[in-house]
This record gives sequence, structure tokens and C-alpha cells, in this order.
Amino acid sequence: MNNAFLNDLKTKLTKTKFKKNISSLITFISNKVNLDRKRAKLLLIILILMFVSFLDILWMIIPVPERNIIEESQPYKVEEIPALVNKYQKILEQKPSDFNAHYELGKIYVFMGEYERAKVEFFQAVEVAPQGNFNAGFALTDLYIKEKNPGMAEKMSLKVDEKRLFREELFIKADLLVNISRLYFGMNDFDGSYRTLKEAINYYTRLDAKEKLNSSKKELAYLLVDMADNAYYNQNDPVKASIYLDESQKLEENAWAYAKLGYLFFEDPKLSTEYFEKAYNFEPNAVNLEVLIHTLQEAVLLSAQEGKESEKVYFQGVLDRVKEENLHGKFYTKTALSNVEGFYEKQENPNLYLPVVYIDIHNANDKKALDYLKIRAVFIDNNNKIVGHHDIIAVNSSEPLPPGKQKNTFRIESNRFLTSSEKPNTFYKVLLYISKKRPDEWTYSTTKILRNY
Repeated sequence: MNNAFLNDLKTKLTKTKFKKNISSLITFISNKVNLDRKRAKLLLIILILMFVSFLDILWMIIPVPERNIIEESQPYKVEEIPALVNKYQKILEQKPSDFNAHYELGKIYVFMGEYERAKVEFFQAVEVAPQGNFNAGFALTDLYIKEKNPGMAEKMSLKVDEKRLFREELFIKADLLVNISRLYFGMNDFDGSYRTLKEAINYYTRLDAKEKLNSSKKELAYLLVDMADNAYYNQNDPVKASIYLDESQKLEENAWAYAKLGYLFFEDPKLSTEYFEKAYNFEPNAVNLEVLIHTLQEAVLLSAQEGKESEKVYFQGVLDRVKEENLHGKFYTKTALSNVEGFYEKQENPNLYLPVVYIDIHNANDKKALDYLKIRAVFIDNNNKIVGHHDIIAVNSSEPLPPGKQKNTFRIESNRFLTSSEKPNTFYKVLLYISKKRPDEWTYSTTKILRNY
């Protein structure tokens, strides 16, 4: 099969409408290579399959820059905007189905901050878009992200048919899904955040985008830890919490998931100790020191009672190591919290009490402002069982805490009241954790015994 034949075949393919002229194409091949029609048809099929396979390989190996979302709308000069709007509106008067005019008008309205008008134009652009052009769909998705509406943003992203996307467009869709996931997370919609981030990871996997794939997997691992918190504390579902934490560890081993697994299995000292030890080895401050020592002591005692000397020696060795390292400052002593006080506050109903904790915040760094601080209060009964928690964002980037400054006074309430018969047996103490960055990485800060107010 010579080059002249291939050139003739290429010409025939480009000039022929395939469905209408398949018969003539087979005849053409048959005459050129002296084959009967059946074999000529088989040869044509083989050539088509080879061509499609070549395109698939090319699609995977062509390097595409990993872009962040859609490019921002082109900057416009303010004095030019009225003329541009008038230009595209006149085009639409003559041809209402002009995709480019709708799309360009939408971009101009976004630039002007007129999002509702932009949406109208983008929606119309989607309806009349040429086959394979998804710019308007992406623009609508991005616009709903700007409006902090993750539900509509996800809905718009689903309108973009992934089967028709090229490699670069798949990157855009994946990046959009990551941003949608973060919006959902900010609204405590963990299911929505998980769903969209998981979908983005699927795209990055297909695209072999290793850097983005790894960062997204890490983000998902920490999201699953928060989902476990929600399942355990708010839904009273420790089984679901355990499933989330196991999935988190499969994505990326992290101290925070191990620590939470330790709390989940607190009634089994050996299993709890196993998880706490792993958490401690990753990050000592992921585990409350008092809880860790208590669990290790219980594991030593249980092993002795069962006559398992090797286990007893092992747990005693871990206990001794933890105590020794604590004496040498392996646990951080610097904290952003000060003047911590915990109380049982009496209510109007004399039989009810509300556990609360009051905290001052101090930025110990004398050079850098604190732009994010989240505090978690974990309420513990006298059996060391976690019975509730409450988070507050004490500092954010819109109002950072300057170097060396202090903020007074934050109040964190328990998520349920106590009856007079429960106090003080329940909520014997409160454990305080802080996170200074997103995704949250909790560091143990201090423990406070609650007392009467």
C-alpha cells in the first residue's frame, strides 16, 4: 500500500459524506488494491479503527497546561462598553440565534457586574451553541460559582456533556468542580462537597494530572474527616463515621483521622491505643495528651489481666515514650488561647444547666497577622466519652488579628442542656482544639474542668 494510495484515500474521505457515499468508497478501495468488495469493506473498517486509535493516543499525550477555571472575561474599556453592547444587540435583532453575539454580550455583562443579564445571554448562547462549543455552559457554571450558588453551578456543569469534551475542556470542568466542592463545604453541605470533589478526582485521574490529583485527594481526605465529625456528633452514627475515616486513610494517611478512630473505639483500649499511637507518630498534637496516657494505661492493665505479657510490655513501652517525649516538649506549649474558663450556666428553668466555655484569643506571633483561627470545643463526660462538640471561626481573612494583639471574649456553648440530675456527671470537662489553616488540621490546645457559674 503506497503513499499515493493513502493520499487518494485521504482526499476521498475529506470530500465524501461518509454515510451517503460508503458504497463508492468501498468500490474506490477495491479498484485501487485489487480486492473484492467484502475484503475492501474489511480494510476500510481496519483503517477507520486505526485512525480513531491514533486520535485517542494523541489526545492523551498532547501536553495541555492545567488551567484554573475559565479565563476571566476580556478587560473592556468602560467608554467602549455602550458601543459594544449596541453592536451585539443589533446583530441579535438581525439574527437572534447568533451564538457569538449572545456569548460576548454575556461576558460584557459579567464585566459590568450585571450577573442576571449575563445569565440570560449565556442561557440563550447554550441553546444555540454550535456542536462541541461549551464556552457558554462553562461561563454559566463559573457565574454561579461567583454568586456562591453551588447547587446551580453543579447543575450547569452537568449540562456540559463530558463525552464531547477534549482534554483541555476536561481540565476546565474538573477545576470548576473543585471550586463547587469548596462552596458546598463552606455551607456545611458535606455530601455535595464530597460528590463534586470525587467527580473532579475522576477527571484528574483520566487526565493523568498528577499534581492536581494529589492535592485533590488530600483535600478529599480532610473533607472525609469533617464528614466523620458530622456523622458522629450530629447524626449519632459512629458506623458511618468509621467508614468515612477509613476512606480518608486510604486516600492519605493523616493523624486527624487516626485520632478520631481512636475516639470512636474508645471502649476498646487496645484498638483505641493502636489508632492513637498512629496519630501521635504522625502529629503529636492531634491527640489529647491526657486521653492518650489514659488509654495506654488501660491497655497495659487489660493486657496484664489477660495474661498477655508481650502486649503489656509493648503498651508500657509506648506509654513511657510518650511521657518522656512530653517532658522534652514534643507537645507544643505555645497556644493562641488564653483566660479559658468553663462553667455550668444556670438557666431560667432551675432544673437545666448549659455547659459553656469562655476564651480569649492571643496572636503570639509578633511579626505576622493571624488570618484564620477555628476553635473546637469537645465536651467529655466523666467516663471520657465524647458527648458533643461545637466549632466557631474566631478569626478570618476579612478581619485578621494583628501581630501580638488579643481578642476578647469568645463564648462556645454545648449543643445540649443538662438536667440537674446529670450535672456534674456529664460534661465533666471540655477539650479545646485549634486550627490555623484550611483544610482544618486540629491541634490540641488545652483542657478545662467545668465548674458552677
